Amino acid sequence: MPVFGHFLPMTPLIEAARRAGHEVVVASAFDLEVEVKRLGVEFWQVGPGVAEMIGDNKIGEPDDFTPEERIARDVEVIFAPSAQRRAQDLVPRAKAWRPDLVVHEPTEMAASVAASATGARHAVHGLGIWPKEIVSLFAAGFAALSAEWSVADGHLDALYLDILPPALGAQDGFANVLPLRPTAPPTPLTGAPDMPTAHPHTVYLTLGTIFNDVPEVFRAALDGLANLPVNVFVTAGPNADPARIGTWPSHVRVTDFVPQELVLPHSQVVIHHGGAGTMLGSLRHGLPQLILPRGADNFHNAAMAERAGIALSLTPDEVSAEAVSDAVTLLLAEPGFAAKALAVRGEIAAMPSPDDVLTQLTT
Repeated sequence: MPVFGHFLPMTPLIEAARRAGHEVVVASAFDLEVEVKRLGVEFWQVGPGVAEMIGDNKIGEPDDFTPEERIARDVEVIFAPSAQRRAQDLVPRAKAWRPDLVVHEPTEMAASVAASATGARHAVHGLGIWPKEIVSLFAAGFAALSAEWSVADGHLDALYLDILPPALGAQDGFANVLPLRPTAPPTPLTGAPDMPTAHPHTVYLTLGTIFNDVPEVFRAALDGLANLPVNVFVTAGPNADPARIGTWPSHVRVTDFVPQELVLPHSQVVIHHGGAGTMLGSLRHGLPQLILPRGADNFHNAAMAERAGIALSLTPDEVSAEAVSDAVTLLLAEPGFAAKALAVRGEIAAMPSPDDVLTQLTT
């Protein structure tokens, strides 16, 4: 899938493969081409870009769907149709290249077909929580695309690389599971961003790269933080105009995009949409979180993080300046949130590294 949140968690394994001397190719739409080539990896352009995939389908807006209904809708109108297009480009090229190992994230159906069509070893790289109920929502799409190409549907038999630390729950959607430490993506060699320093604590606010077209949510969060003694650093999203959020005081910085690894070391609380990459990145730094879920797996991640005691969450109809202010005040005042986040940071450090896991995948 040509989505930053689906690609970036896989980059540490890509880097491990390059260090080990393997030949590596990343296949996706043009949206990811610059990022892939920045890693020095060969890029195959396959399938439609994000804008074409989403089309007129509104995402990230409040609706009456349950989280499972949202995902089922997205599978039907976004994931499955775009996978058919990717498969047309990818499968013939993969058969000609004959890879030894195919690794894909769990929403990517075309790569599963490519693995079966080439007889390659097959691994599914987790993104976060992926329980049985989500697996079942994607199962029909995987089965249908495999049947279309007359290959076995092997994705549930593949080795699942689970990046969830134990405190957040066990993976129950796949039979063969191997833990993999969620590691920071490679960060450009740039200096630290211009962080505000008026107050001792800094709140990092991001709504990711897909569910970020909601200036009213950014505005509610900023209004809620306005009277708190905190600095605020906001990323509006790649190619997004920060001005759409409105004006802000001197202790607030707003920009379009900064790699989160440059911001997290300077933060004490993170407000985000519930993307697994942001959630796990924050936990690598032991940071408590306020989650404002918008769609996809956001609601499952928010519930999981709350159960683990490392986060609070507000549903779309609960988001208000007052609710954000109250939640951030509690996250800063109650030491239990930070203590549990630091404990999860320790669990992450103890998980197998990408280099160790790559060795198991290739021997």
